[in-house]
Amino acid sequence: MGSGKKEYAVLLTNDRSIFVLLVEKAILVGGFLGAGVGTLIAQVFLGFAAPDLSNFGNVAQVIGAVPGAAVGALIADAAARRRSLDWERTEPSALALNRKNITVPHAALQRLRLERSGGTYRLRTEYTDPKGKRKKLEFVVLPPRDYVKRRKGEGVTAKDARREFAKQLVSVFQAALPPDVAIRTEWQL
Repeated sequence: MGSGKKEYAVLLTNDRSIFVLLVEKAILVGGFLGAGVGTLIAQVFLGFAAPDLSNFGNVAQVIGAVPGAAVGALIADAAARRRSLDWERTEPSALALNRKNITVPHAALQRLRLERSGGTYRLRTEYTDPKGKRKKLEFVVLPPRDYVKRRKGEGVTAKDARREFAKQLVSVFQAALPPDVAIRTEWQL
């Protein structure tokens, strides 16, 4: 079953953007497992506490599945696989060769867009892969927790800290992208 949540960092060079996989979370799998366990617990509980309702399997499923799925997702989140990679000191060519990372040559970039979406920012990328297929990526831009914590200690709201971080990301992309690629970018802050 393929699904889950992944966290990436971005490394920009003059030639390419490398989205480095930092964390893989199997939240959907944990949610399904938790829902099953929650349903089982609810059926046993209803068998003792409300025997009349225990005959209605759907009631037990609903009562147990909702909190069970949430608990399962939290367990999966806690068990997330974090890569022990010193990506900041690793050569960009080595990061680009790693199949878990996503490498986007700037020459292949069709569109790059950063936009505000509710209380977060989304980075959307469209590019052509080496086989000529058009690919789309979408990332939620989240500043590191220590950045937000430090800025909050300085009297800045979390919302403003996220906006500052998004502006910094735009500046870094603008400095890294060649002029002919920079014209295909949109920054909506």
